[in-house]
Amino acid sequence: MEKRKLYNYIFVILVSIAVLATHKAIASIQIQEFKIPTKDKVTVLTGQLDQPDNSDKEKYPAVIMMPGTGRFNRDALFGPKTSEKSFLFKYLGQLLNERGIATVRYDYRGISFTEKPVIDSNIRQTVTPENQREDFLQVYNWAKSHPKIDEKNLIVLGLSEGSFHVSVLASEARINPKGIVFIGGIGESPASGFRYRLIDRNANLVWDRDYNQDGIVTNSELDKGGNLLVGYSPQMFYSPNGKWSSKEELLDYLTQGYELLKSNTLKQPEKQLADGWNTNSWWRMWFTDKRIVAELLTKYKGRIVIHNGSIDSQTNPLREFPEYESRKHLYAIPPKLVKHENLGHALGVDPTLGPMDEEAATAVVDDIEKIIQETTQSSR
Repeated sequence: MEKRKLYNYIFVILVSIAVLATHKAIASIQIQEFKIPTKDKVTVLTGQLDQPDNSDKEKYPAVIMMPGTGRFNRDALFGPKTSEKSFLFKYLGQLLNERGIATVRYDYRGISFTEKPVIDSNIRQTVTPENQREDFLQVYNWAKSHPKIDEKNLIVLGLSEGSFHVSVLASEARINPKGIVFIGGIGESPASGFRYRLIDRNANLVWDRDYNQDGIVTNSELDKGGNLLVGYSPQMFYSPNGKWSSKEELLDYLTQGYELLKSNTLKQPEKQLADGWNTNSWWRMWFTDKRIVAELLTKYKGRIVIHNGSIDSQTNPLREFPEYESRKHLYAIPPKLVKHENLGHALGVDPTLGPMDEEAATAVVDDIEKIIQETTQSSR
């Protein structure tokens, strides 16, 4: 056999082995669907427990996942669906399962587990920040009491907004996992972060379009770069006069817009859907809740690890990490802060969306495994 054919033959064999190994890994996962009544009896929470199929093991360490802001079901699609790494929780779940760690994922109330999530408006209009936490607590307690889950080796994973809700529950000692891990984690309060994003961050994005550096941004300059972020078109930031003559002028304009939005939101009925899937009650949280996440977590005694990307458009480490660093002396165990260079909110190359970078995902899973190994060794 000539050398090239031999190499091709070996390559095919290696690929076949890899495919078989992947199929074997997928086949070795046991999936248990669950339905849990919400505490307010409005609906049931649906989701699944994925556990490695190892008959020799009585119980598994487990990661319970809480999504962030979005129309999320258990897979947490946050990016182009052409990539499996855009299904953030499903992708991380597979990586964790391969290491012998079970995962618990659930659908937000009123969001269906279908290829294109269907929104039940009647259910969604019952959503409040408080019952978002109660819903997660229902799932957490279900997992904690599951016969195949080691309650001493529970890790909670919070994505973005989910990091705030997890922190509230931990500060109130309603959950007490062995470790808390955040992706796109918040450090400040919801109110301060939201105000910053609507005013200062957006002003910075607009001023990045001052291509000729003359201290003026025209509407035509805004048009040149496409969307400022996903969902943020140039037209949203047009000057009524055709140009922003100074950054201060733009900041004044954005501040007025923020205050008007805040005033209107606080006037509306809490249970009314403001945007088709979020209630005014939920929106109010972003204007009024001044609890600082990093401060809340000083009451938690376990391991904390936070993975944020350096180009994160929502929870940038330049804003979030100092909140933890300034309180380092208050923690039983100082948080581990991981900044991923040139990655965004979902630890992908986009400032906001996935797909998640494979190396970053592996780093998250590595940290989870280290916490589990640490707690397993200490319990011997």
